[in-house]
Amino acid sequence: MILYSNIFGFDEDDYYVYFFSRTCSHCNSLKPFIIEQALAKNNIYFVESSDAVVFVENVESTIGLMSIENFGILGYPTLIEIKDKTIVKNLVGIPLIKNELTN
Repeated sequence: MILYSNIFGFDEDDYYVYFFSRTCSHCNSLKPFIIEQALAKNNIYFVESSDAVVFVENVESTIGLMSIENFGILGYPTLIEIKDKTIVKNLVGIPLIKNELTN
């Protein structure tokens, strides 16, 4: 697990960050799948819900960000993709997350 403030702190060119809450029923139903994907891909980092996590109403506004400033998620579960230190995807919900990780 990583801290919310460290989502841009990796030297990898392309990786995912998965945001979850232990009290979220959707997150709990997705848990076996996301763990399986994380073990297979080795480029998925986990951020647990906390007071530090910021929520936004429009995740499209987060695409292209290169720092934690102005970043936020719509809700749990969320999966973001960071390529070349830039957010390229901000996906919320089981169907979008499963589709992204299986394609």
